[in-house]
Amino acid sequence: MSTIFGAADIINITITISDVLSSSPDHIPKKVDIRPAHPNPFNNLVTISFEMPNSKNVNLSIFDMKGRNVRQMKLGVLSNGFHKVLWDGKNNFGSELPSGIYIAVLELGKKSSIQKVSLIK
Repeated sequence: MSTIFGAADIINITITISDVLSSSPDHIPKKVDIRPAHPNPFNNLVTISFEMPNSKNVNLSIFDMKGRNVRQMKLGVLSNGFHKVLWDGKNNFGSELPSGIYIAVLELGKKSSIQKVSLIK
């Protein structure tokens, strides 16, 4: 099913980003640690967790197997500590993506992590 949007169409997009936990002052990570996406495969939501010792600019990009960027999340500068980012399996326009394998690229400052995630409907 294809949806064509005209120039005058207004699209409301809900991006689910969750900075669920904060580190206590007693636990400041010593290095960047990016955890495997879970659950993987996923149906509704996949979580990518990470911790970092310093504030950094964070972005999450999701690519399909043809290399197209289907979802871009610019999370901005996040503080040090533990963070979780949730992806709901939708594209930049809020439409559900089909089942398949996607590549999640998490950028934390100058460090990047690439993971395969499987979306199963």
